[in-house]
Amino acid sequence: MVGIDNLKKLVSFACGFTKEIASAMADGKFKTSEIFGFFDEIMEIPGVVKSFPLIGQEIKDLTIDERKELEVYIQDKFDLSNDAVEAVIENSLAFAFSAIALVEQWKSLKK
Repeated sequence: MVGIDNLKKLVSFACGFTKEIASAMADGKFKTSEIFGFFDEIMEIPGVVKSFPLIGQEIKDLTIDERKELEVYIQDKFDLSNDAVEAVIENSLAFAFSAIALVEQWKSLKK
């Protein structure tokens, strides 16, 4: 069992980043001053990027108990209802997989 610390970091980043986008776009416009709302997420990027190599391993090794732990973590951190947490995690994982795939694609293009 590998654990889910890096997966938590990534899903938390994805949730926080997309929540901030939704907040900034609530009025249908993005104002330059709203960029400061992304400060916490921007500061998380280096740690999230460093964890990319371990995330795949954590996902492959994900147990039912770890999945539940991830649900509780996200539910508590973002104050979500039980109904919303499943969709948020699924979409966060999809976001994460896409980001990792895109990073790997860029890396392969540099070779």
